[in-house]
Amino acid sequence: MATIIDEKPTYCVGDTITVRLEMYNYLGEKKNNGGDFLRAHIYSLKLEAGASGEIKDFNNGTYNVYFTLFWEGEVKISVLLMHPSEGVSALWKSRNHGYKYIKYTGKFLNKSQEVETKCGFSLETTEEKCNYVDKRYGEFFYCIRPPGVACEAFIYLKSGNSPYTNLTKIQKNLFTRSARVRQFNAGDRVLVLVPTAESKFLVKLQGPYVEKVGDVNYKIQQLGKRKPYQVIHVNLIKPWQDREPGKAPCLLAKSNVSAKDVKAADTLSCLQKQQ
Repeated sequence: MATIIDEKPTYCVGDTITVRLEMYNYLGEKKNNGGDFLRAHIYSLKLEAGASGEIKDFNNGTYNVYFTLFWEGEVKISVLLMHPSEGVSALWKSRNHGYKYIKYTGKFLNKSQEVETKCGFSLETTEEKCNYVDKRYGEFFYCIRPPGVACEAFIYLKSGNSPYTNLTKIQKNLFTRSARVRQFNAGDRVLVLVPTAESKFLVKLQGPYVEKVGDVNYKIQQLGKRKPYQVIHVNLIKPWQDREPGKAPCLLAKSNVSAKDVKAADTLSCLQKQQ
């Protein structure tokens, strides 16, 4: 449940809107703990602009979200629950208990040939090992020493995940049930979420063209920029939608918090406008 705290009839640019969130579990009971993964932002379809909100967790199922108003006109509020605290806990456990299941492969230079061998933070082997230490953090790393190759000949390291997870089948289904693979083709027009010059918290969707350069990265044409191209992650890219007369682009998220109008007249002070 979301409510606006100390709601005012009129807001000025630079003011803050505070939204109070009360979280409930799947049984409809109010939660008494924090740790939920939330995303909150305000946006304007007309300006194609948005800004993130600052979230404060009171660790009792209650959150405050603070939005700074950066522009004049209509402002819509969006608050999304990405993962409940129970899901965050499961993901944390899976991440922090799975280090030993990451596969490391080291590459050594043996004269003019490159030799690969098994590496890791903990190696259960009777073979001779090369020991490497990070003196700053006191961490140790090991590689099985290739025959006839010095440990100092180590030149490269790569990693990969082994087919293992701490998540149960039910948990995996819950996390992936709404996931959708997004793909773009070379020459497609897209919208890219980029920060504006006015504020690092203020973002705007821009529409360049796209070229795929990896599984999740795309090469974006930057019109009017010093660098003509930039590589962007797919999470920051949305399909371009041409506006039809009298219609606005489809919203990706909605909120039960009503829209507010931020009005600012050049002839009035902020205090006068509030009065």
